Amino acid sequence: MFKKAGEVKVKEKSVKIDPLATPQSTLLEITQQVDELERFLLKMEHDKKECIKRVLSLKKAGDQRGAILQLRLSKILDIPLITYESLLFSLKEHQLMLQTAIIETNCQRLTETSLFMIEQLNKGLNLEYLEGAKEKLEDMSADVSERRDFYINRVRKSGEEDELLDEINEIEAQFAAEEVEFRAMSMHQPQVIEHLMR
Repeated sequence: MFKKAGEVKVKEKSVKIDPLATPQSTLLEITQQVDELERFLLKMEHDKKECIKRVLSLKKAGDQRGAILQLRLSKILDIPLITYESLLFSLKEHQLMLQTAIIETNCQRLTETSLFMIEQLNKGLNLEYLEGAKEKLEDMSADVSERRDFYINRVRKSGEEDELLDEINEIEAQFAAEEVEFRAMSMHQPQVIEHLMR
């Protein structure tokens, strides 16, 4: 049969994938390849700069033929440089996409696991036990409040204001009497008082 105009038969290429490959191992391999490409590109850029320096040095020395030859050699480096830069860009793009996919998958897995765990824990909860525990806590709180009120009232009863005022008045009268006695003694026996004050 004749091919139709514009029809192109493309031969499919089969890509062999490592059956033991995992997303993490693939990401690691991509990262290593990116590092290797970056090192190689740095070396090639350095070699190209050195080549240009030799071109200028030969031209300055008057070796025009040598400068032209060296310039042609430097242009040869442009092709692999462009190729490796394109490969590096592509690999970095895949690196980012794969890393994002791994994180999203892990987050989804953790979310599903968390929901499952919450459901299992909720199934194990006994509402009757929780209600009973709540009632016990309320009873214990009421007992504590009752004991606290008892001690507060006891303190209040043992220290009524009138009794405390009477006690203050008694202390004041006692100090006043002692002061009068001290002054009288100082008038009649000044030497004794002087001796006591030392």
